[in-house]
Amino acid sequence: MRCIVYLSTAAYPMRPPDLEFLLLESRRLNNRNDITGVLLHSEGRFMQCFEGPEQAVMETYDRIHASRRHTGLIELMNERVRVRNFSAWDMGLAEPAPSMLLALSSARWTSLVATGSKPQLRSPGFQLLLDFWREAQGSALA
Repeated sequence: MRCIVYLSTAAYPMRPPDLEFLLLESRRLNNRNDITGVLLHSEGRFMQCFEGPEQAVMETYDRIHASRRHTGLIELMNERVRVRNFSAWDMGLAEPAPSMLLALSSARWTSLVATGSKPQLRSPGFQLLLDFWREAQGSALA
């Protein structure tokens, strides 16, 4: 299993129909390739986290790199993982406040490795993304 998180900027203004089309297309492809994850969009900026089998994730990442819908892709995380964190989402969507996207993008994304026999800990950036997603989903259900 592999997980990748990146930032990018929309190549053109994303109107609601554009974002909906992108989301539906992503869900279709992700479902076919056993990929799960989330997409955040705020004022023309994207953050995406996706996870799944190594080969499928790398093929998806190649397709994302080639997309003309966005520019300035910045990789924040590209790591092997033991378990999925977004298993319920072919591609979830949230539109955070710009300040939240800034906090996520400026967090530290390198994993913290404990000494001795303790397992690898999540990076602060990834933990912030998980916390944001859980809160966003909780408020969406309320």
